[in-house]
Amino acid sequence: MTSDAIGSLRILIAEDSATDRLILETIVTKAGHVAIGAPDGVEALRAFTRESPDIVLLDVLMPNLGGLDVAREIRKLTQDDVVPIIFLTSLSDQESLVECLEVGGDDFIPKPYNQVVL
Repeated sequence: MTSDAIGSLRILIAEDSATDRLILETIVTKAGHVAIGAPDGVEALRAFTRESPDIVLLDVLMPNLGGLDVAREIRKLTQDDVVPIIFLTSLSDQESLVECLEVGGDDFIPKPYNQVVL
């Protein structure tokens, strides 16, 4: 399923905080993109396979399946396809950030979210 708007992206937002997910979905929608919300890692993988998003915004710490494991699975599913994974995180230690990159992440957006940065 693709969006009718030219230049519109399908963005999967995997965030366990309902408030944060709503904020991100609102920002993405107001920017003219299609937001696909998921409250945990298991739902994120289901949404990824069902919706084929262009970009994934992925919380590192989620119930049922953490963001690092979700990123690994997405990379297995996409193989040669380019689907950027941007981690959403309150983590700031270098070891955690390096691990996010090692599992297939492309960038980070720190919490709390800044609309300009996003």
